[in-house]
Amino acid sequence: MREILDHDLGWAAWLVNRAIAEHNDSSIRNMVCAWMTDPMIVRPSAVYNPHAVYIANGPRFEMYECDYGWGKPVSAGSGTANKVDGKLSLYPGWEGRGSMDLEVCLFPNVMAELLKDHEFMTTVSDPVDLKVRLDACLTE
Repeated sequence: MREILDHDLGWAAWLVNRAIAEHNDSSIRNMVCAWMTDPMIVRPSAVYNPHAVYIANGPRFEMYECDYGWGKPVSAGSGTANKVDGKLSLYPGWEGRGSMDLEVCLFPNVMAELLKDHEFMTTVSDPVDLKVRLDACLTE
């Protein structure tokens, strides 16, 4: 966490971009081969580090394009079993055009400090009104 605080938001975004770019066919095949050699199932609680930032999901899964017969989803998020302090979940944004939805799981005292961070708050958009999204989906 200290490393992120010592740099600006652009640096952190660059790290995320680099990790996504390195998550390609070759790297996935290598991970699968390594797992097949030594299979194991790891529970998140077994590797939880209170001084780490975890990032889940990525921009390649079109969350808002999945229609299970109910129409376009109005929001995306991980389930309650996947919540740990410091976990970030990235989703392609509802608005499309390269937008991004970010789910942040932080203890309340940490979130309160983040909300005081001027650089962060000028970068994020206002909270989403799900009723507006639902109305937009119903008119499509």
